[in-house]
Amino acid sequence: MRVNVTAITLNTGQSSSRLKVTGFQTGDSVRAWTSGNSRIVKVTGKPNGTCVLTAGKLTGKTAITITMKSGIKKTVTITVKKPVVKTRKITKVPTKISLKRGKISARCKATVK
Repeated sequence: MRVNVTAITLNTGQSSSRLKVTGFQTGDSVRAWTSGNSRIVKVTGKPNGTCVLTAGKLTGKTAITITMKSGIKKTVTITVKKPVVKTRKITKVPTKISLKRGKISARCKATVK
């Protein structure tokens, strides 16, 4: 039995089907897919060696245990993290600001999208 990855990193709310089990012996199949913490990652697997991992809203690390009918067990570490917020566009920012003598401040309103 071979697992194609030993560790996977997911963002919260993300799903992945990258985890696959291959190299079965004759008559062997996956008996159980279990998550160490189903609040971090839920796993839905099939006996043919494919599964879908769904990250929850919690961040952290947990282990997925794959149990074969023959009794062989393998574990894969899953890390769930918050996605990085990307700024696409900043609007309403003036390109020039003129200050007059005696004025204390200038006001700018910016919108980040």
